Amino acid sequence: MSDIRFTPSVWQEAGRRYEQAGSDLVSGVVHHLSVLDVSQIGCDKGSHLVDQALSLVIPAVKEAFDAACRDLADNMAGIGGAMTDTGVAYQQLEETQVELARQISQGSSPWR
Repeated sequence: MSDIRFTPSVWQEAGRRYEQAGSDLVSGVVHHLSVLDVSQIGCDKGSHLVDQALSLVIPAVKEAFDAACRDLADNMAGIGGAMTDTGVAYQQLEETQVELARQISQGSSPWR
C-alpha cells in the first residue's frame, strides 16, 4: 500500500510553489547576469582580437540566456497555474460529493 496521498490543498500549494520557482529563477538569472559585464571582465577596450570578440559575444549570450530563462519561467507559471486550478477543481468536486453523500444519507436524494 502506498503512503502517497493526494489532497487538493497540497496540489494547490505545489502549484503556487512551482510558479514561485519560476519567478525565483528569473530573479536569480537577472542578478547573476548583471554581474557579467564586458567592462568588468576588462575586454571593453578592444585592444586585442579576443577582447573584441568577447565584447560582441557576451551581450548576445546574456540576452539569449535571459530570454530562455524567462520562457522557462513562463512555462513553469503555466504549469503551476494549471496545478492550482486542478487542486481547486478537485476540492470543489470533493465538496460536491460530500454534500451529495450527506443528502443521500439523510434520505433527501437530489435525483428525486
